[in-house]
Amino acid sequence: MNFHGGQHSAHDKKTENLRVITSCCLGNVIALEKLSNDAFSSLILGDGFGVIPSANEFVAPISGEVKDVSANSHEITVKTPDNMLIMVSIEPQESACELDISALVASGDTITQGQTLWNVAQPAAELMAAVIVTNSDSLPSFNIRYGKVTSFNQPVMTITV
Repeated sequence: MNFHGGQHSAHDKKTENLRVITSCCLGNVIALEKLSNDAFSSLILGDGFGVIPSANEFVAPISGEVKDVSANSHEITVKTPDNMLIMVSIEPQESACELDISALVASGDTITQGQTLWNVAQPAAELMAAVIVTNSDSLPSFNIRYGKVTSFNQPVMTITV
């Protein structure tokens, strides 16, 4: 796996100050800049990672409270107890395609890492996903592991809080 670090190194921080974000799906973790969605690839929404799914099961990458579910159900925003805002998004690979998805959570719900977030009818090959820390500019440091995700509890992003 490849590593990408943001801002400072986390090696000098205590482990109790680390938060782990897992992938929202099985597949290949890539840099946000490699996704075809301009809002994600420009990092205007924040830093994080993209995933090219290998299966169409999508789960919460972190525990917290659901703050928002977009009107089209493509995005779910979660607020963690340490005030991180994590947006999880599913998008079609082709912008002209419509998604047949429904969110299984609602604003105000408390969710746990690994909990299923969506029912998705499309094959995984037609989708891409993103996990974005929308307030990443306030984080002291983070590291991202790029590469294949074969388990939902596999750490992808480690954040110092």
